[in-house]
Amino acid sequence: MYDPSREYTTSVLVLGVTGAIGRAVARDLIVNGYRVYGLVRNIEDRSRLPYGVVGVVGDLRAPERWEVAVERTQIVVNCAFPQDLAGGAKTYDDAERDAQELARILDRICDLIRRKKRRLVHTFG
Repeated sequence: MYDPSREYTTSVLVLGVTGAIGRAVARDLIVNGYRVYGLVRNIEDRSRLPYGVVGVVGDLRAPERWEVAVERTQIVVNCAFPQDLAGGAKTYDDAERDAQELARILDRICDLIRRKKRRLVHTFG
């Protein structure tokens, strides 16, 4: 499908777009004239997207499934943090295991961004 706005508008993919920080980032980008795509876990989460955000269904742990969205954008903003890695008090071993899992997730995302020669902005709350 032909999209005339692709020719003159910078496109951004926001990971974690339904979270507090991702939602604020997406709204600010839209207000400032960017075309914004947002990664959501499932189709039902599309209803939680800020106005003007184009939903992309995918899993943070499987960036190869949303690779097309990266190809359509110039910038990727990561505001995402896997829910299963967050939580209260943990033992040292559990925290270490979660840290290693997070590093693996971020490595896969960074590899994709690097291969597609895009810019990455990474932030957590």
